[in-house]
Amino acid sequence: MKKFKVYQVNLTRPENDRINEYGHNAVGRHRRNIDLHFKSKAELAKSNIRYQDYNHVADIMAEDLEDVFGKGNAWNNPDVKILGAMHSVSVGDVVGYEDAFYLVENYGFYKLPDSFYKFDRGLYEADWERDTEEQPKYNVDQRLINQVENRD
Repeated sequence: MKKFKVYQVNLTRPENDRINEYGHNAVGRHRRNIDLHFKSKAELAKSNIRYQDYNHVADIMAEDLEDVFGKGNAWNNPDVKILGAMHSVSVGDVVGYEDAFYLVENYGFYKLPDSFYKFDRGLYEADWERDTEEQPKYNVDQRLINQVENRD
């Protein structure tokens, strides 16, 4: 068996508040993640997703990607080590194995380009500025910044 890492988009309370007040477009990483669920937008969304949008939520011991999906949808499995807030593995999640990352699609998996893993603080800050433009300024949760900057 191999060790796979599962990554999911987990929003902060201020991000949820912003989405509730201004709609799904108010938070870039949320918008990019939901676009992955719609066939008409999926191709563009795949090119726009970013590593910093995701949180490492679990390690799963599995044979292959399909096995990760199955185990990630079965609770109380000893092969699943939950590391943070996690929902079942579904469309838009990312599975990492060694140096490769795979996007969970409606049917199967899509191997993400190597550029997915590179953290770009400029893109992160540009997203934050765009997301908060003409909206109340929220304090960025320092824990989120630390988590993004210290990804394993």
